[in-house]
Amino acid sequence: MSYLPTFRLFFAKGVYNDYRLWNGRVEFCQNGGEWRTLDDSDVELHFRFKTPVSKWLRDHSITVKHSRANRTKQKTNVSERASSFSK
Repeated sequence: MSYLPTFRLFFAKGVYNDYRLWNGRVEFCQNGGEWRTLDDSDVELHFRFKTPVSKWLRDHSITVKHSRANRTKQKTNVSERASSFSK
C-alpha cells in the first residue's frame, strides 16, 4: 500500500476540508463527502491567494501545470528555441 499525501483544513463548527494527491491530481472533499478532482483553475486560486492548501502543495512539490504564467513562460521558451534553430 502506498502513502497518499493528505491535508485536512478545519473551520468553525466542526467543518473541515480534506485534500489529497491522487494520480498526479489534487482531490478535495468536505466533511467526509465524495472526493472530486480540483481543476487547474481551482488549484491556481489556492496559489494566487496563498492559502494553507497552496503551502501544503508546495511542500509536496506540486505546481500548477497550466497556470497563465506557466503557459506564457512555456510559449516564450518554445519561441526562443524555435528561433535559435532557424538561425
